[in-house]
Amino acid sequence: MSPAELTHVPGFKTREVGSGGLLHIRPEERRKTSSLRLTWVADLGPHNARRCLVPACLMRGTREFPSQRLLNLRTEELWGLSASTSVDRWGQRHLISLRAEFPDEGHLPHGERVFEDAIHLLDQLIHEPNLVEGLFPEEIVESEILQQRRSIEGRIDNKSGWAYQRCLEEACFDEPWRYHQQGTLDDLKHVTPADLTALWNELITHQPMHVHFSGKMPEDRVVDRLSTLFRGNHATGDSLSPRQAIRAAKEPREMVEHAKVQQSNLIMSFRTMISYEHPLNEPLMVANGILGSFPHSRLFTQVREKESLCYSIHSQVDSNMGMMFISSGVDHDTVDQARTGIEKQLAFVRNGEFSEEEFEMTLAAIDSRLRMVQDSPAALADYDLRSRLSGRNPGLEKLRKRVASVTRDEVVAAMELVHPDLTYVLAPEESS
Repeated sequence: MSPAELTHVPGFKTREVGSGGLLHIRPEERRKTSSLRLTWVADLGPHNARRCLVPACLMRGTREFPSQRLLNLRTEELWGLSASTSVDRWGQRHLISLRAEFPDEGHLPHGERVFEDAIHLLDQLIHEPNLVEGLFPEEIVESEILQQRRSIEGRIDNKSGWAYQRCLEEACFDEPWRYHQQGTLDDLKHVTPADLTALWNELITHQPMHVHFSGKMPEDRVVDRLSTLFRGNHATGDSLSPRQAIRAAKEPREMVEHAKVQQSNLIMSFRTMISYEHPLNEPLMVANGILGSFPHSRLFTQVREKESLCYSIHSQVDSNMGMMFISSGVDHDTVDQARTGIEKQLAFVRNGEFSEEEFEMTLAAIDSRLRMVQDSPAALADYDLRSRLSGRNPGLEKLRKRVASVTRDEVVAAMELVHPDLTYVLAPEESS
């Protein structure tokens, strides 16, 4: 199969800034806005929750605009500049991001300018937040702790997400990716403005930084202005822990926990020993697509639709961990039947019994997903960052070609490396 034709979308041109910064720039001719993402990269660990408080406090005001109201008024003056933060995880890394989007100057009336002022505001958000006697204001810290506490407590409302996280924590109990990006309630105890201010200083001075920019601006002007965002950053190769080696499966385990739920959540984890650098990484992507990541996949058409053994079901692969997960929501009385049905479909794909139509549909579906990434500057920046953190080539078109060249035999070879690890069930309390 050949990848669908698509107009070439340029990737990011990268240059080092200082000791620990990388600036990624790409021309964007298709949109009337410029897109910027700044990301600090840290290690996942027991203090994720308090690290999440830092970007929230930064968005509460700057030295020049010392309140959220004044900050909002300033963004309106900058032609509706939008700024937001996000916290995520990728492999063993904690990603703290600041995003901004603002109009391209070529589309503003009467020669108006916005680029310089937009970057100046972002620079203030990063380096000159609203501090009182050198610390984040106590009332802001308390307010953001309350919001973070609510976010952590609210995770249990998403029962499938909660079950997946519990399976991950138990399957990888001594591996760094067991930590949730939002952290734990215990980490929020006794956090002071001084603690948070010190953590902000640590983040902007010692953690590696990535800045992604997409827009129509001349490259030399972009480099000159965006380089100021890296000021004070002295990250080194020791700022992050070495990449964790992935592990092979040991003796399969089973675990049941009980909660106030109406149905059970069955999460099955598998070890693959396939990393992003492994030659079978793309075949595993295709195997996962045939198995359970699309509406035409076998877990959906056979286990859910044909046999009616679950309400929801999907599979996913994470080559940072070298693992595959199959998640499903089922009636508690049919957990064993659903598990048998899932194992049957695993064997079906492993034995290469899938049809040529299923194989071709999966190649086309994966290529469609990758082409969708090319349609969004924000998605391109996210893909580029995650690729670099995983040690893989960030070229999206090269990945599309590798996927298109996958053979049926390679899919079977990849599935032969998928071995059961932990089967986890989150069950209703009355079933205990």
